This record gives sequence, C-alpha cells and structure tokens, in this order.
Amino acid sequence: MKVRLASVVLLFCCFWLASCEVVPSDKIIYINNTLIACADGASEKCFQIKITEDGAWQAYPGTIEGFEYEEGLFYKLKVSENATDNTSAEAELPSYSLVEVLEKSNTTLTVDNGYWIVVDILDTSKLPRNPVFSVTENTIEGNTSCNKFSGTLEIDKHTFKPNIVKSTEMGCNTLSVEQLFLKTLQEVERYKIEGDSLLLMDKHKKKIITCVYSHE
Repeated sequence: MKVRLASVVLLFCCFWLASCEVVPSDKIIYINNTLIACADGASEKCFQIKITEDGAWQAYPGTIEGFEYEEGLFYKLKVSENATDNTSAEAELPSYSLVEVLEKSNTTLTVDNGYWIVVDILDTSKLPRNPVFSVTENTIEGNTSCNKFSGTLEIDKHTFKPNIVKSTEMGCNTLSVEQLFLKTLQEVERYKIEGDSLLLMDKHKKKIITCVYSHE
C-alpha cells in the first residue's frame, strides 16, 4: 500500500512539474547607451539590447527588474530569464530580472558602436592623418586617411576578418598611411576591446593595429 501511495505521489509530482513551463536561467545581455523608439513613429522609448557581442541591436519594450539605467552608459548584464508557456503576442519577448551588472562603461563594450580612430599601425603612431572606420553587423566602412572604403567583415566574439571590396581613388599626400593601413588590415584575424581601445591582432594574436573609440 505504501509503495502504491508513493508511486501515486511521484506520478502527481511529475505531472505538476511537466505542466510548469517556467524555467529560470542566467544569460548575458548588452544594453546600448541610448534609448530608441519602440516602433516606427512611436513616442515611447525602449532599451537597445543584444545577447551576443556580434549580434544586432534590437528594441526591447520590456523591463529588466532591479536594473537602474543611466543613459550615456553601456552595460553588460547577467540576467535571469523566465520562459513561460504563454504563447500570446505580449509574451514574444522574454522577461528579465537583473542578477549582476558585469560591466558599466562610458565607452563601448562592443565593436559595433561609434567610430574607431586608428592611432597605431605596426607600432607606428606618428600618423599625419588617422584612418577611421565603423562596424555594422557584417560590414566595415570608413576612411583610409585619404579615400573612403567599405567591405565585408567576418566577426564573432573573437574573430575579426575584414575584406575590403571597394574604395575611392583620390590622390593625396597621405597615401603612404593608406597603403600601410590597408595592407595591415588584410592581416587582421582577431580583436579585443580594452577600455576605450580596440586592438586588432594577426593570426598569432599579435597586436598590429590600435584604435581608440569615438562616439561621433
């Protein structure tokens, strides 16, 4: 009798657990330094979030319980996500609660914000004019110090492999900087952000280009 009763209790628990679809889990998310309109033409402002460093920013109309946002700062957060079995339109986005603020910075925590000014190429820092570029998802574009350029970019958490596909052909007195920059850029395969600096490295993880962050 006791065995049968225990079996019934165990079976009931299994059905109860199976019916409960709330599964708490921790994940890392990034918060951009500005709010955006939640939808085209909307006056309501939302967070810009992404869940991977190389992902695209998305408007997040929800809230992050326990998180106090200060515009102008970039955040890297550990949050708890509760996924439910609610399939209504309002539940398309997850609900988050703050676990820990991992990083908070005046400068970007991801490579696809603002502009990167090249200040050092192969330990050459005395550049008469500095190349500059920006990254958007899988594209890179900027100015070589003389000509505008653009191309594709293979990027993930550590990989940074640019492929320049077009550039203008103006003549100027900084062509030597342009040639050095483009030649060295072809050797870049990895990257790392340290403070307000972006370090571009070759396949041996040797730093070959140093850039500093600029929001405009």
